[in-house]
Amino acid sequence: MSLAFLELYVQECNISEDLRARDFVDQFVVGHTEVIGFDEDGPGAFVELLGSEEGNASWTGKPTHMLSYSWSYSMKMIVESLRTFETENPPTKGQTHFYFIDMFAL
Repeated sequence: MSLAFLELYVQECNISEDLRARDFVDQFVVGHTEVIGFDEDGPGAFVELLGSEEGNASWTGKPTHMLSYSWSYSMKMIVESLRTFETENPPTKGQTHFYFIDMFAL
């Protein structure tokens, strides 16, 4: 998952600045994953939905980094932290940082 997708998704869902990661998952992720396949391991992953969309090459890719966070962090804090990381550690020209973020991948 790229920062570009995360920023867009948070904006399009009109996420409040204080919404915690746990509540974000309950309100904006779980409902989508319940409908995309189910096996003995549970429902599919949100990121699978993005892989099926046309024209979203900048949204998903092989993870280059892993995000570690607490369920109590606000989504604003998570997005701002990734934005700061990319400002301080920009991807090489023509590349994108992709993050393993468990709330979207599991």
